[in-house]
Amino acid sequence: MSARSQRGLSLVEIMVALVLSLILTAGVIQLFVGSKQTYRFHEGLSRIQENGRFALDLMAKDIRSAGYFGCLSAATGIDNTLNSATQFLWNYGQAIYGFESTGANTWNPALDANIASPLSGSDAITVRGGAESAPINVVSHGGGTANLSVPAGNGIQVGDILAAANCQSLSVFQVTAVNDDPTCTSNCVSVVQHATGTTPTPGNARANLADNYAGNELIRAGTGGFTKTYYLRTGAGGVSALWRMVGPNASEVVEGVERMQILYGVCTGQGAARRVDPTVGYVTANNVADWSAVCSVRVNLLLVSLEDNLTSSTAQAVVFPADTGNTITVNDRRLRQAFSTTVGIRNRLP
Repeated sequence: MSARSQRGLSLVEIMVALVLSLILTAGVIQLFVGSKQTYRFHEGLSRIQENGRFALDLMAKDIRSAGYFGCLSAATGIDNTLNSATQFLWNYGQAIYGFESTGANTWNPALDANIASPLSGSDAITVRGGAESAPINVVSHGGGTANLSVPAGNGIQVGDILAAANCQSLSVFQVTAVNDDPTCTSNCVSVVQHATGTTPTPGNARANLADNYAGNELIRAGTGGFTKTYYLRTGAGGVSALWRMVGPNASEVVEGVERMQILYGVCTGQGAARRVDPTVGYVTANNVADWSAVCSVRVNLLLVSLEDNLTSSTAQAVVFPADTGNTITVNDRRLRQAFSTTVGIRNRLP
């Protein structure tokens, strides 16, 4: 075989091929990195938007129902038979109440001691009323200290806080016993007792109810009661989160909520003319003189992505609340988005 037919690639040719291969590999890597970053960006944005919508929907549902106790509103008066009926967790006569963050770990009005580990710099809001499930019909009741009979299989448990309501009166009490007839086969009822005592907590100060509620409804709140408080607190993942406290029981509901500001619309006028006072607009909690006149609430949330390195700059000016032009400077590369909604309180509007 001749020497010409045995000749291979020269060193220059090999180096040119290596350079071209490196350029091609670099392009592929750049394309992969760019695609992955785009995916991370859109995934983070989608999660922020989903969390923001869920948080607003959850809060709006409770705020909208503030003061709801069947056809009798909280403004008419509530017969609260619970122990410590004026204590924060059980004071159902006050349908809505807010706490404005005014400084480092400072709120005005001052936060109740039951609101544990709140994050500084964000507001909190408490609403009372509403129902966790459909009302339950009262089959029979003799009034006063008499027990109430309701259809069996309704899910009422010992410790549940109930409101027996008609359009003239409303009594709140805690269930101390539920008795079923084991021999019954049709149209069965459960007998709901509401004896005095301190067990379960808070217990009933008296067993006497304000009216005879036969043929009316029981509104169920569960063991936590009708008081619900929303505030920010560090979540299980180590980031700021929205927490919902039902009675004394707090749980994390939405992660990645960095700030919350609540504004309150104080209404004037009566009937069809009732509306938020246009000369005042929406005010912070520390500027509300009469909580019974609040008829609308504006909720502002700032959501942050759980992952870092999603934006190109470490110094960002975030507008919050969304409609104010106020900016917050942050020094990381997380995504942020402001959410806002205005909720009317049904029991206080035409």
